[in-house]
Amino acid sequence: MVASIKNSISNRKFNEENRDMHWSDIEEIVAGLEETYNGEEIPGDDNLEYLKEMVLSLADFEDQEVEVSKDNLKQIMESWIELRTEE
Repeated sequence: MVASIKNSISNRKFNEENRDMHWSDIEEIVAGLEETYNGEEIPGDDNLEYLKEMVLSLADFEDQEVEVSKDNLKQIMESWIELRTEE
C-alpha cells in the first residue's frame, strides 16, 4: 500500500487535473494529506475530529456533506502512519 500511496503523491504532483476524492479513496486522501501536511504530526486516535478537518480541507475532497465513520478515519490515520514509517 505504501508504494501505491507514494505513486499517488507523484501522480498528484504531475497531474494538473486531479480527480475528486471521496471518503473511500484512502490512498488518494493519504497522498493529499502527506503533500499538504507533511510537516505536521499525524493526529492520533484521541484526535480523529482534527484528522477529519484535515481531510475536509484538501482541495480535491468532495464528500464535504457525507458523514464518515471512526473506522474509516482510523484507516486513513494508520495508512498515513505507515507511509511515514516507510520513508
